[in-house]
Amino acid sequence: DADTFARWGVDYLKEDSCYADGRPAAAAAQYAAMRDALNRTDRPVFFSLCGWHRWYSPIGAGLGNSWRIAGDVRGWASVYRAARHSEGLSRFAGPGGWNDPDML
Repeated sequence: DADTFARWGVDYLKEDSCYADGRPAAAAAQYAAMRDALNRTDRPVFFSLCGWHRWYSPIGAGLGNSWRIAGDVRGWASVYRAARHSEGLSRFAGPGGWNDPDML
């Protein structure tokens, strides 16, 4: 839980959505719960969302510090796909929040 991570001195937390609800609103609520718990610890923790979908970009900055927008990079073909997924998403990124094509 967030208090344990803070007590351990964790600076970076990646929350994966394996087997989580695939609906955007439900996923956002789950990530928001951890975001809020981390914020209550008063420890700055970089919170990385891992959900593999482009729809995280418009809501990502309100939930965490980075958000996956593509699948796992496993070779040059997937690097290309991740780069293509990034097209048009730069407007959602900026200081404190970044689109993550699995190559950060």
